[in-house]
Amino acid sequence: MSRIMSVFIIILFMLPPLTGYAGNNVRFNIPPISYSGPADNVGIGVPISQGWSSTIVHEYICDQNIEKRTIATAKIISLSQPLSLTAHIDGVDYPIYDTGTAGIGWVMGVKDTHATNFTPLNINENQWYPAPGTGPSLPLNIGGSLKIYLVKTNSHLVSGRTRISPNNIATIYCYSEKGELLDSGNISINYVPIEVKATGCRVLGNTDTSISLGEFRTGQFPSVNSTKGNGVANTNISCDQGVHVAVTISDQSNKTNTSNIIGLTPDSKAKGVGIQALYNGKVVTLGPDSTSKNNTNQFELISTTQNNQLIPFQLGFQYIRTGDMKAGSANGLVGITFSYQ
Repeated sequence: MSRIMSVFIIILFMLPPLTGYAGNNVRFNIPPISYSGPADNVGIGVPISQGWSSTIVHEYICDQNIEKRTIATAKIISLSQPLSLTAHIDGVDYPIYDTGTAGIGWVMGVKDTHATNFTPLNINENQWYPAPGTGPSLPLNIGGSLKIYLVKTNSHLVSGRTRISPNNIATIYCYSEKGELLDSGNISINYVPIEVKATGCRVLGNTDTSISLGEFRTGQFPSVNSTKGNGVANTNISCDQGVHVAVTISDQSNKTNTSNIIGLTPDSKAKGVGIQALYNGKVVTLGPDSTSKNNTNQFELISTTQNNQLIPFQLGFQYIRTGDMKAGSANGLVGITFSYQ
């Protein structure tokens, strides 16, 4: 629903050696983040900015030069549950984790120095060595790198000052051919101040509205797709300058509904009838209740040219016959979701 600049936050790390059973811990040092712009300018999983990065280079991740025990496998596991969201970056799908800041998540990958691709951090142990490109020999040590991206989640960016708190986010384990643990180490992020100046719009007046489509006899719907009723809902929003406003209409009784018919609420008694929303006289196709840019069946409303620009938004509603009818109450619950891009 809003737009966020297509910007990367890439943090590449070559990890220090992990020695013995209690390997060295590694910290991502992310500089302070400052963002100004529309609140939903990029889609879910898109990196927010490439302006914030930090790199540390080390020779090894797992090191057995002293013990002389060869390393057969290396794995990584997250210390927290990911969101139900995924970022697709450079051909790899990464689970997105919550930073605790509205609209911002993070993803992380690790790879051996010679590996072809990064392996994504997941809630289950994910093997990153051996991997395509690493070769068949069993080494005494493994060199590698980590990267972290800050990405957009499925909520608005909210203006204000906040932070990402210091936290352990993952653990690396290296194992022998017999499955014995040789090295381990925690990966953490530092304290990251965040300042967001997000532009968008404000809904004026009540955000919940009840409208009546009238009462009709079943005989007034002679066939499937017959329509009756002329309800109207008016909403006014006030917007900042330079905001591209888009809208999604959703069925709140069935949020996966992407048809053009709003289903009846469970307490409705009527059968064989649904509800349609109309914008500028045309039937609207429904989408998920999400503010994300390019949300399914999202449509454009306006691009603002001045601060405090008043934008009226009107939706019409009608009943439509969908099958064999039965008289009774016919209620629907509709969501109007604005996106600020």
